Amino acid sequence: MIDGIFLMITAAILVAAFFYFKAPNKAQAEALYEKYEQWKSYCKANHCDIAKVYRVRQAAKNGTKAYVKWLTRDGTDAIWIKKQSIFNGQILVLRGNYGHGSHHNETVYYVNFFEVLPRKIIRGWKLHKATLETNAHSSNSPIQQNANTQKQREENHTNEFTQPSTSLISENETILKNLLSSIFSDSKLSLPLYCDFIHSEDDANNLQNILPLVYIWNEDKINHTFSVSINGSIVGSLLETILPRSNDNFNIIRDIALSVIKETSLSAIRNICEKAEAMPSVVFGVNPSQ
Repeated sequence: MIDGIFLMITAAILVAAFFYFKAPNKAQAEALYEKYEQWKSYCKANHCDIAKVYRVRQAAKNGTKAYVKWLTRDGTDAIWIKKQSIFNGQILVLRGNYGHGSHHNETVYYVNFFEVLPRKIIRGWKLHKATLETNAHSSNSPIQQNANTQKQREENHTNEFTQPSTSLISENETILKNLLSSIFSDSKLSLPLYCDFIHSEDDANNLQNILPLVYIWNEDKINHTFSVSINGSIVGSLLETILPRSNDNFNIIRDIALSVIKETSLSAIRNICEKAEAMPSVVFGVNPSQ
């Protein structure tokens, strides 16, 4: 069973890493632009909003608690989606109502309708929007064209420091793949472990030096909930063997790796627990390395 768990999680994460940096081509970007515009119109007519998940706080069989940043309005919120799984980085269309969340004593947006949009929809929308703006500039008068050209040169000069080039994306993709390969070539390192001695995020932060890469905690047998976390210290130390911490892309690649590992590990852990009809403390309660 341990070998099966390792292979399932490894395969899922390496596939996710392979596709993460792939930019939409021209036709894909246009299709994503149109899809996003259609969803914006739908939201206006149906009292919905579009949001991006930036942190999953608690995953359970009866639903997921997460924090989102709204894309079609200002602000951030805690949300609860009943009997559904969501992950960091996902783009969601949401409709619901606000209420008090007693579990964490905060205001929560309780979702009664949601739709998952393509992960790269915002990236494709921005790419095609830039293409439309460029085409609009090229249709202006010669005088305006000269002014637009000068403006574009100035913008390009500025954007050299804010927008990743194709070569940079390719380099980041290679580094990310190498990092994940080094992690999941070691079955002892990559297997999850349930830690019954962690009761809060402060506990986890104070015990980073002894925690495994993927650890499960905060199990609630009554509500069938649990939390999955990734040890950022381990990921950072392994990345440092490939890329110096002083590199501008170090934090970016580390954060992407953490997100990819968490999303796919959480999905695999849920699937395994459902098949075993047992909570994580039973399935992952004994360290496989022992």
